[in-house]
Amino acid sequence: MARKVSRGRPSNRRYSEHFRIEKLKLVREHYSDFSPTFALEKLTELHNLSVSKETLRQWMIADGLWLPHAKRKPRIYQPRYRRDCLGELIQIDGSHHDWFEGRSDKCCLLVFIDDATGRLMNLRFSETESAFDYMLTTREHLLYFSLYFFMKSTPERLKLAFDSFTLHSFCGPQSIGNEIPPT
Repeated sequence: MARKVSRGRPSNRRYSEHFRIEKLKLVREHYSDFSPTFALEKLTELHNLSVSKETLRQWMIADGLWLPHAKRKPRIYQPRYRRDCLGELIQIDGSHHDWFEGRSDKCCLLVFIDDATGRLMNLRFSETESAFDYMLTTREHLLYFSLYFFMKSTPERLKLAFDSFTLHSFCGPQSIGNEIPPT
């Protein structure tokens, strides 16, 4: 089988070394933290450079200005383990969708999910995902499950979106406490 003669050799149609060094100098000075695509956009817009994106990418890789995704170190994320007890952590999310398949307007489904069990604790349809709708759903959840809302912290360390007065007036005084009730 015949082998291609030019394999492993530089192309005859390549840019001159002076041109490559000059353009990489611009990238190094002005766009060193840019991706090859964005750097090329800026070089074309501000410096009238006309090379392909792949050419600039290969130049940046060879010069150490860009690291391909396959060569990057993977990010390490600390795992978050599930809580132990039911009700210890409730995750809240809103899902915008055409839930009624055109028979009504699009709406948002507010979902309360228990972290320990993955159980759906509360569902509520609302027009939008607003703070007021979240407060209504939280009130329903607290009153239905007869849960207490407890804060054990100093005001300096704990910044809340709702203060005690708001929670008292919204959920009622029986829902707010400062210590865990006896079991």
